[in-house]
Amino acid sequence: MKTIILLSTIISITKSIPKISWEQDVDRMWITYHNAINNKQHLVACSEEESINLHGLGLEKIPKDLVKSKTIQSISLHENSIRKVSIDAFEEVPLLKCLNLAHNYISFDNLEIKHDNLKTLIIDFQVAPEMNDVIPASNAKIRCPNIDTLSWRGITHEFPLLWIDMFPKLKHIYLSDSHYIQYINETAIYLLNLRSLYLERNSIDKFIMNNLGNIEILYLDENPLEEFWINPIYQRLRILSLSNCSLFDLPELNIRSLESLDLSHNQIRVVSIDAFQYTVLLENLNLDNNVLTTIPPVDHLNNLKTLSLNYNFIRNITDIVTSSSLKTLNLRGNEIDNIDVMEFWNLKMLEYLDISRNKLKSLPPKWHKGMKRLKYLNLQYNNFISIEYMSIFHMSYLKELYIKNNSITYIDLNTLSSVPNNCTIYMLFVQWRILLPVFFSSQVVLAIFAGTKEHMTAYKLCTKVCIPGTILNFNNTGLTRIGDVFANTSDIRELYLDDNKIAYISDKAFDLMEGLEVLSISGNIISLEELSWLRYHATLRSLIINNNKWRSKYGDKDDISIPNTFGYFPALEVLSLRGDNISQFDVPLDKFTPRLKKLDLSENYIQSFKFLDNLPETMEMLLLEKNGCPCQVRKLPANIRVLFLNENRITELCGARCTHSHSLSLKELKWLNILNVSSNSINSIESDAFKDTIHVQMIDLSHNYIGSVAEHVFRGLSSLKELRMSHNLLQIVPNMGSLNSLRYLDLANNYIEEVTNLNYLKSIETLEWLDLSNNRIKVLPTMLIYHTKSFEWNLLLKNNSIVNIDDLFTDKCLEIQLILHLQNNPFSFFKFNTLMVHTKEPVLPSVESNTILTESLEEFATDSEEN
Repeated sequence: MKTIILLSTIISITKSIPKISWEQDVDRMWITYHNAINNKQHLVACSEEESINLHGLGLEKIPKDLVKSKTIQSISLHENSIRKVSIDAFEEVPLLKCLNLAHNYISFDNLEIKHDNLKTLIIDFQVAPEMNDVIPASNAKIRCPNIDTLSWRGITHEFPLLWIDMFPKLKHIYLSDSHYIQYINETAIYLLNLRSLYLERNSIDKFIMNNLGNIEILYLDENPLEEFWINPIYQRLRILSLSNCSLFDLPELNIRSLESLDLSHNQIRVVSIDAFQYTVLLENLNLDNNVLTTIPPVDHLNNLKTLSLNYNFIRNITDIVTSSSLKTLNLRGNEIDNIDVMEFWNLKMLEYLDISRNKLKSLPPKWHKGMKRLKYLNLQYNNFISIEYMSIFHMSYLKELYIKNNSITYIDLNTLSSVPNNCTIYMLFVQWRILLPVFFSSQVVLAIFAGTKEHMTAYKLCTKVCIPGTILNFNNTGLTRIGDVFANTSDIRELYLDDNKIAYISDKAFDLMEGLEVLSISGNIISLEELSWLRYHATLRSLIINNNKWRSKYGDKDDISIPNTFGYFPALEVLSLRGDNISQFDVPLDKFTPRLKKLDLSENYIQSFKFLDNLPETMEMLLLEKNGCPCQVRKLPANIRVLFLNENRITELCGARCTHSHSLSLKELKWLNILNVSSNSINSIESDAFKDTIHVQMIDLSHNYIGSVAEHVFRGLSSLKELRMSHNLLQIVPNMGSLNSLRYLDLANNYIEEVTNLNYLKSIETLEWLDLSNNRIKVLPTMLIYHTKSFEWNLLLKNNSIVNIDDLFTDKCLEIQLILHLQNNPFSFFKFNTLMVHTKEPVLPSVESNTILTESLEEFATDSEEN
């Protein structure tokens, strides 16, 4: 996808310009794209599905009935103080598949677990006492015949591999991080299912294996290897990792089945010509961080796909690999200052090439001849002074070019025009200020993603339908003004100028952007009192000017008045002027925006909603919250779906009969779906208020002054799913018997004392949540509690005045599916059969005690006087 040109002065665009990106973490992006060898799985973890996590609870033992479940499949008990696992500890969890006992105090002779279905056992890093004698396998008490994965890292005593005979179906063994593992016997011969063996960070200096059995994956990283040999006759090894093993020479690698080999982080200086003569199936070879000075001879490896030679001491690229199968070549962090013109010609399948962090100043012309599939080229941290010296102009397949931290100070239009059309150039963000004067002085500015954030709709939503020059994103780039003819092209569809310091926009700024559909200029200091630049535009669909910080032309006055003259926008569907300090809005929108669907004037100070009388009939979403307007709304378009008027000063909801001066009429709003009028001053709801809103699904009436509701006010709202009436003055629960789709009802923070009239709620089978918290309810609403539902639901009665909950403890209670919330009620005990259960600490009768003490002292004084 090509990108657009932004013009500082008038110019016609005739050349194709590549996209430039100022990504902040390009190095990480490149590493993610081009990992040199298979990702290593260093540890095992239990799945979180159907699991119980009891880690770090200080448990010292595992009782037999700790977990009883026929569905639990994973139990994590790591980081406790457990010293013994009894043979029946998990017999009540028949489907257990994964058990994590890592970081406890369990010695081998105290591990008596028995389980027929267990698949994964993790017993890493046990803090067990030292053992004088090696326990023979015959004394082992573990009986888990179906375990296929065993992780026993950090063993603190001598460990004979014969122990693993106890797990005949074992496939994967993790035995890393132990100084006690110094040699490996040939137990693998007897474990026919064993496929993976992880032995990193041990003390193995000799690995000589005559028969490796069926092992396919072997990791020996960070061992002090001195000898390594595997009999090539009996092996199926595919992946071998010998990273960081202090190797000075390549070990004998006569392993024909090998596909991936990691020899990184060693001290290898030379690779002999016959080093890989037997590894004919090798696909991935990693020799990063060694001391190589030349490219190793791997020409005969016809299956090689990835060759990684990062951070060596290679200076010149000569006699390079000619493998026609190679897709990724990494040469990062060497000392390369010269590449021969013909060295890459045979790499016909190469897609990723990393030559970053070298000393290159130029690449020869036609150096890329033959590389018709190259997509990603990383030339960061070199000494190029111009893109021209990279000789990439004829690489038609190139998609991404990384040039951060070179010595480039100038890029002219002709150079950029020669870059492949579909290519994105990644460079350092600070270079934007170096290149900006060049772009503007040459009459052209690239349509760049130069901001610190991408606009989601600007980029993500057009990935499948983008045409050349669709998006121009100049967010947060320090722009202060938009002059005449911002761009002379019909290709631009979306223009983003958010979070700058724009104070002036020319009347002719957008005249020649005939295809523009989205214009966003939020977070600037533009005066909306002079909107001459907002004139006719045929294709504009979305205009967003939120959170501008302008001042009125009348001194420091914050009030902004939007004049009743507005450009004609026949295609405009979205107009957003949120948070702009607007106090007056007089635009007849039906005249200037006949197809408007969404209007957002929230978070302003508009003191009259008179303009609502002139909305187009196409309006679907009207957002006017947080204006504090003591307004009247009498007539709205019937097509409105979403209406937000919260945090204003409306006092009445009505239909055809409105009596207040600050009322909201919902007449004829039959398609209304969401209504939010919370945090107003509503104290009256007329009986016909919701007569026409038959499709409404959510109503928010919270934080008002509603003291009562007419009996049938909600009649006909069969689609209503959510009703919020918290923080009002209700003393009784309104009649909601007709709301047969209701799921969520919030009546918290009212003055409700009795809930004995809620029998009609039994007919609302869909109710999932009823909140009656923070009221004055004294008696438990048993008619609700004992109502049988086919699913679990929530009843909240927190912070009420309920003193007796004995009715909960009957046989009936066992049949209900209810989550009952009774926190912070004054009950202190309940009776269960003959048992009295106290829920609070009994308070000592301090007053009576003081009275008795006083009386005793008086009697003592009287007796003393008589004597």
